[in-house]
Amino acid sequence: MADGFVGDGSAPGDGGALLQKLYEKFPWRPVNGKPGNWSMKRVGDGMPPEALVSTCGISSFVPERLEGNIVVIEFADGGGLWTLVKADGTFTHTLLTRSAQCLHFTRVQADAPTRRNDDAQSLLILYIQL
Repeated sequence: MADGFVGDGSAPGDGGALLQKLYEKFPWRPVNGKPGNWSMKRVGDGMPPEALVSTCGISSFVPERLEGNIVVIEFADGGGLWTLVKADGTFTHTLLTRSAQCLHFTRVQADAPTRRNDDAQSLLILYIQL
């Protein structure tokens, strides 16, 4: 595996090794019209974001479950995972490159409480009220 993000080749180097690990472990498809964004192909609908991230060896956090909110997990080495928590208990996961995350953060106008994970990967976890 490369040191940084390779993905499908459309945004090489625009993220770190953790983003690449998640990209390789699950089936993602590009989001039309949104470069650097990939959504999960149905397999992870019932899987909370901490379960996805734990497949890469990170398991020391449990995000709050707030219906209609987005859990944003930013990877210290670049990129991240945004998860919409739906009312029916399912999740919509989107994997984002570093550039895509910056673009999304500039569009989101919310006061989001933050908590930093103590794990060696140093994840920043945000909760955005919709």
